[in-house]
Amino acid sequence: MTRLFNPNRYLSPELIQQCFIEGKITNTDKQVCGNGFSTSFFNMLIPKGHINILIAPNKQFLIDKQESQRKGEIGSFNRIKFFYAESEDSSFGNADILVFVADSFLRMTKKLKRISPRIKNILIDENHSKETQSLYRGNLVNLEEKIKEVCNEKTAIVSVTASPNLFNKVDILIENKYIRSSIINYARDRENGLNRIKIDLKNNEKVVVFTNSSRVCYHLRNRKGELKARFIIGNSFRQSLTELVKVIPDEKSNLTIISAKGFEGFDLQQEGAKVYFFEDRSNEHETFFISNLYQAVNRLRKGAKYIEYNRQDISSNRKELFKDIDKEINDFVSPNFKYKGKVQSIENKQNGAFKHYHNYVEFVADGNGKFIIKKNKAAIDLYKETLLYDKPFP
Repeated sequence: MTRLFNPNRYLSPELIQQCFIEGKITNTDKQVCGNGFSTSFFNMLIPKGHINILIAPNKQFLIDKQESQRKGEIGSFNRIKFFYAESEDSSFGNADILVFVADSFLRMTKKLKRISPRIKNILIDENHSKETQSLYRGNLVNLEEKIKEVCNEKTAIVSVTASPNLFNKVDILIENKYIRSSIINYARDRENGLNRIKIDLKNNEKVVVFTNSSRVCYHLRNRKGELKARFIIGNSFRQSLTELVKVIPDEKSNLTIISAKGFEGFDLQQEGAKVYFFEDRSNEHETFFISNLYQAVNRLRKGAKYIEYNRQDISSNRKELFKDIDKEINDFVSPNFKYKGKVQSIENKQNGAFKHYHNYVEFVADGNGKFIIKKNKAAIDLYKETLLYDKPFP
């Protein structure tokens, strides 16, 4: 592993340039959220006739960066275009940097292959999120391989995050001089946590609640059954919430409620706020990874006055699907995979023998009515991480 030292608050284009190695994919741990890796990428020198590409898993990231560009906050001398469902950009001309949400990148691969010789560097931002979201967004599985198909042999690819998932390989570690320490208070009682929030709001404190539970939000309603707050939530969460309370958006409210949609990809400039992160390990929709917690509490760029991780553990160990997942998946992807003693054909990926493994492999059509089976390493590693993270805290 290579170590780079950043002596400044923000990363420089010259420093991150060292992460890009010709013809290789490099996994980089920048350690600190908001230290400007993507901003420096926008300000890198690009050889004449070449282009750089940035790919992010979440659309909100692109929207925020595009708004920063319009305000002149990025300060880039490079010409930048943004590609997501609602964006106005459609052509690659007159641009030095192309910024894609992952889905748009994959939809435009044929068009990108035409300019393949010009692609100098590719940055895959928020790599941890790309992996966790690949569990339910199939197009993100083995994304690096799909990106390589678009590149030329000299293109340098960097996957970066400040919070690698537990089993991520790290090629380059950026050590930063300026790291703000944070104390995260661990709590197990949800009712007591909610009471602390109510007291904080009564005392006119600023409160930020990270949760995927509409029930948590329900208990923060007023006597009229109203929930007044600033909301950064997804559509499905909003729908479940409106079934319980009357939702009243209020941008000036001291209460900010953020669902998993907003755990990353934007900045909160509130100062002196108290942060509460709720998790229930027994509920699939309220189960997260340590990277989610790290990213969420770091949305407050000016720091938090108080941080609480309120966690409810599972009552018994999660049922393990595999005795040895690495061995079983290796056996499964082999051409002689046996089920109930018989070698199985992979012509039909819906074969009942395969269903047990669907979440941990990728079926790729070979064009002849059959499928090639590839391991989904990220899903395998996240499964192992989940089992470890399930264990109760001391």
